[in-house]
Amino acid sequence: MKTIKSMNAFKTSYIADIKERLGFKVRVSPRRKNSERKIKCPDFHAKFISEAIKILQKEGKPLTYRNIQEKAFKLYQKTQSENKVKKYFNSIKVNKSLSKEEIKDILDSEVFELES
Repeated sequence: MKTIKSMNAFKTSYIADIKERLGFKVRVSPRRKNSERKIKCPDFHAKFISEAIKILQKEGKPLTYRNIQEKAFKLYQKTQSENKVKKYFNSIKVNKSLSKEEIKDILDSEVFELES
């Protein structure tokens, strides 16, 4: 999957599709020829959009397309940074002669910075 560099990757048609799936009232374009959507939201984007909608509802913020795009993009960025952390810590080789307490002290004392 390509990395997402802009919140505009969460297209308004994707958001409308998810809002419709969740039971929200969505305006239907007068130019639409049939009742079915041409563009369906991919599963990869769907999980971020639906989570963004749930969070915005809990916060009591309006469910505008812009708010949903921003929140979904922030959620995506958060998962990407968590993946970098997991990848980094999984690549650390630990000296087997160290005790668990010594390893814990090393991890607590070091400041690990991730590449941007």
